Amino acid sequence: MPANSKELHNLKTGQIIRFLQTSEDTNGTMLDMEATYPAGSPEPPVHYHPKQEELFRVISGQINIRINGLVQSYKPGSLIEIKAGDKHSMWNSGSENAVVSWQVWPALETEQFLRIMTLVANSPKSNEKGLPDPPTMLYLLNKYDRVIRLTKPPYVAVKTIGILLYPLLKIKGRKLSVKSFLLLFILALSLTFQSCKKSGKDSTDNLPEDPLHTNGKRQLLKGIQWKEFNASAAFEYNTDSTIRQINYTGPASSYEVAYTYTSKRIKEINTAGSLYKNIFEHNAAGQITSMTRHLRLGDQHRANQRLEFTYNSNNTVSVMKYYQINEAGTELIYTNTYEYNAQYLPVKITGIDKNGAKLVTTIEAFSKVASFDPLYFTATDISEDYMIYNLPVISQLKQLPALIKLIRFRNGQPYVEKQTTITYTVTDGRIEKQINALKFPEHPNLDQSSEVTYTY
Repeated sequence: MPANSKELHNLKTGQIIRFLQTSEDTNGTMLDMEATYPAGSPEPPVHYHPKQEELFRVISGQINIRINGLVQSYKPGSLIEIKAGDKHSMWNSGSENAVVSWQVWPALETEQFLRIMTLVANSPKSNEKGLPDPPTMLYLLNKYDRVIRLTKPPYVAVKTIGILLYPLLKIKGRKLSVKSFLLLFILALSLTFQSCKKSGKDSTDNLPEDPLHTNGKRQLLKGIQWKEFNASAAFEYNTDSTIRQINYTGPASSYEVAYTYTSKRIKEINTAGSLYKNIFEHNAAGQITSMTRHLRLGDQHRANQRLEFTYNSNNTVSVMKYYQINEAGTELIYTNTYEYNAQYLPVKITGIDKNGAKLVTTIEAFSKVASFDPLYFTATDISEDYMIYNLPVISQLKQLPALIKLIRFRNGQPYVEKQTTITYTVTDGRIEKQINALKFPEHPNLDQSSEVTYTY
């Protein structure tokens, strides 16, 4: 996300914020924005601003606002004033997008906070709702306590932890190691760093009917352990060795991910407790042509996001398009175009958003050849790395990405926003261990590492 971008797009929540007048434009007097809240969005954490006032005007759609415990719905033309100290939250429970005018007095560091929150929401350091994991939230709440404070946990607790815990851990020589103590919610994206069965194939081969059942007898993964998170996953299989369910257990919560097939082709992925389920469509050749995320609204599900895939003649993915869907129709958000090396491994993915902004993802190294099931490396949500960790792309690989760079552009010049280095231990074709290291060059406080081990 360019530092001077006039638009922020949260890939997890679908919220879009446009800056009309920044703090620089108004000499710090105010921040003027326009925000789009997608249909069916959940209520965010209740919070307050100790030194600022806000004024909202509903432009279109309907918005829900909780102010000091009282919830009301507002229609176009409504003005809502939030005074300093008012405990509030805003969301859109309606069936169509809502657009609001949003002004903040004085501006303070609100713009910086919104930019970093969007960056984190689009990174592995957030859950499905786009909220940061506990250590990142702790850091941000301490850094930006002039502009935002949550009602839970109370501010005094946040400051106490920030003052006492960080120095204590630094004495032990573990910079910001509070992350390894609190990192629980990172488990959601860790779904994209799992492994087992051999699925890759020479790109000159015809795509098999079922990309999950190639290369003969498979070695079934029994479990995964996340050392830093004190978390684990246990696997259940159908009689034909397809994954039936993955059971995740952590210190704070447990949940299940269930898989449904039609003629051995993946049809649905359902995560217990999630508002979403993923539905796949295939063509006659067995290629996945689309994955649609359906949002649960009451007892029904409605299409909310969709990935569409087209292929080269050698069965590699050529283009993937990401759409958002609501009552108003279908909107193209990103078009991703893939480039491959002589070994038919993806080395560059160029994404163009609906406004023409460019995002480049490079894969500069790969693991050794290994046997793995692509489902274990497929993200269940549309996270920032969705252009890599999707089933059609991963199904084509015999080697996994080991060095990934996310490159954005500022004033036409490229810069690395995130670098992911994954070191795999491969024994007899089986992935036994991986060490993940994420670095954010412009925000080193967000850097992290983790270790994952596998049993078969």
